[in-house]
Order: sequence, then C-alpha cells, then structure tokens
Amino acid sequence: VTHDIVVGKWQPTARDKAGGRYPGFGVTTLIINGGLECSNPNDPRALNRIEYYKNFTSYFNVAP
Repeated sequence: VTHDIVVGKWQPTARDKAGGRYPGFGVTTLIINGGLECSNPNDPRALNRIEYYKNFTSYFNVAP
C-alpha cells in the first residue's frame, strides 16, 4: 500500500474516505510519521514538512 500511495496509484477505500484519507501529500505523511505530526495541525514538524513539499514542487514546476 505504501508504494502505491507514493507512486500515485493508491485509491482509498470507503473506510479511508470516512477517516479523511485521500491520495496526496497528507496521507504520505500520515504513513511515515502520522503519530507524531498528524494530531496537531500547528505542529512545527508538520508545518516544516509542508513548506519543504511546497518548495520542491515549486522548484520542479509541478502541481502540489
């Protein structure tokens, strides 16, 4: 499942959708470090990761 999420092939089940899990950067973070970063939307680690993501997508001129 993790590989499919990273390469963009994962499709959420009804249970995933009910839990707010959809394809994209957020679910990748949830899998990698969810217990630490996904419980507080103002966690500096999560905010840092989001900024890195935005910077890389901008650098490579791809949509986030």
